[in-house]
Amino acid sequence: MAVHGHTIAFTEAMPRWMRELPTGSPEEREASAAVLLDYVTTVVTHFRGRLDSLDVVNEPFDVDQGTALQENVWYRVFGPTYPVVVSQAVHDADPDVRQFINENGADVPGPRQDALLRLAAATNARGGHIDGVGLQAHVYDLGTDAISAEDLATTFAAVEAAGLVARISENDVTDAEGEEAQAEQYATVLATCLRSPVCVSWTTWGVDDRYDWYVDDEGLQQGHDLLFDDGEPTPAYDAVAGVLAD
Repeated sequence: MAVHGHTIAFTEAMPRWMRELPTGSPEEREASAAVLLDYVTTVVTHFRGRLDSLDVVNEPFDVDQGTALQENVWYRVFGPTYPVVVSQAVHDADPDVRQFINENGADVPGPRQDALLRLAAATNARGGHIDGVGLQAHVYDLGTDAISAEDLATTFAAVEAAGLVARISENDVTDAEGEEAQAEQYATVLATCLRSPVCVSWTTWGVDDRYDWYVDDEGLQQGHDLLFDDGEPTPAYDAVAGVLAD
């Protein structure tokens, strides 16, 4: 089994001690840099030889689908080129693991995708070791988030032109428009991935709807976005199986 690791540098899901590292003075940033680099080395060394690939930077851009870097603890300590520092530290700890930058909203052509490819290229130009990009492919609303085969093929062409590979890394699809529409979208994304030599893997953001929960204005809600529902295959599962059988 090829295992993909997720993730090293992030904003949201870092532990509190890390998010609250002091960064107000040069001396504080130097001390915090040593702590962060020790964290990277410790984690990556622990898994060395057991991971095929790893998200070294996750969701670097702002949460409003813009292209500015989030000013997280990594940014505050190392500056806007922090992906270079992280990538180099990961490479030093495990030179064989394939490195990815993972982002949402970049699976179709547009400014977000352009910014992601620029970030990967700039990181490598400064001595990083980024092999590819993770395209999350969250389809929360088929009216606004649907991914066409044409757009995804164009995306893979852009990734190839940048000298990178791609992962469909967190694919999930709402069934709000019906299970058949959900199944068709899943099949479209997977089939387009399989047709492209640039797309090296496809994973879903979970397995069973029984564990799929989110919070909205009305509180905790159960999602219906995955391939199984309480252990039973959905039409989306059948569609994915059909694509793999072709």
